[in-house]
Amino acid sequence: MRVLLLSAYEAVSHRYWANSLMAEVNEVDWTLLSLPPRYFSWRIRGNPLSWWLKEYERLNQPYDVVLATSMVDIATLVGLFPHLGRARKIVYFHENQFAYPESSEQMPQVEAKMVNLYAALAADVLVFNTAYNRDSFFDGARRFLKKMPE
Repeated sequence: MRVLLLSAYEAVSHRYWANSLMAEVNEVDWTLLSLPPRYFSWRIRGNPLSWWLKEYERLNQPYDVVLATSMVDIATLVGLFPHLGRARKIVYFHENQFAYPESSEQMPQVEAKMVNLYAALAADVLVFNTAYNRDSFFDGARRFLKKMPE
């Protein structure tokens, strides 16, 4: 089985998770694409473009599963690489943007929340590392959508 593992913001905990998973599940042919943990606002929206520019050939390979962290804009990525839509898409929520407290001193992270929401809608399977993470995602998404004009 060929699995494309995507990590759009490879902070230490994300790297540890990916490396541990690949070491434990060794009967899989893994392809890991990751991006450095910097420029958060750009990274969460721009990851499909970054990979399109740098990893075009590897993204055009056939995969059975696409396993992405929740910071991957998988909806856009599937739009750029439509064949990835035929693979089973799993989104792993190590954290979610709805659980981050908003400060009156900074702009709300609407884009980041939308990426999480679209990723969840584009996925075949959602995996959360904790019940709190799962519950805060769904509760936060409901509250967020109630604020939208339509």
